Amino acid sequence: MLMGDPTVVNSQQNQDAAVFRIADDGRVSSMQQGFYDSPSTTIALAPGMEVEKVGRTSGRTQGRVISRVIGPADITYSAPQYNFNGVVYFDNMYWVHGIGDRFSEGGDSGSLVVHTDATGQRHAVGIVVAGAVDSSAPGGKISMIMPIMPILALLGMDLVSGHNV
Repeated sequence: MLMGDPTVVNSQQNQDAAVFRIADDGRVSSMQQGFYDSPSTTIALAPGMEVEKVGRTSGRTQGRVISRVIGPADITYSAPQYNFNGVVYFDNMYWVHGIGDRFSEGGDSGSLVVHTDATGQRHAVGIVVAGAVDSSAPGGKISMIMPIMPILALLGMDLVSGHNV
């Protein structure tokens, strides 16, 4: 990630995602905490789309994509263990309101966001990146989602489904 003012730094290069090698793939599953399997298919995020995720902190929640963020979105990161503290700007982000309550909580970052189509098939659409106070949102918080398709394309990867389910 590139930190700095988007008039100087190309914020289109920023993606908040990471990959790692699993030492023993027999100890992990593509299941989302027993609720549903991670889908291997993806579709584009769109305003009005109903979505859901299973987060480490908030568990399974549902939401609605409210809008695309216009212009670069700023997120403040603090990682003292890496001597890092600063603002990073991202393009192509979306706002999500929870249905009934908050869509995400602190600790849910990186959660896979999915959409269920009219046939009942789930498709990955994004990952949770951040949240912000919003008095008009259920639970008083709005969530920021990054589309999954550009991340997978950049990393040259696909999602895994059906692993140890």
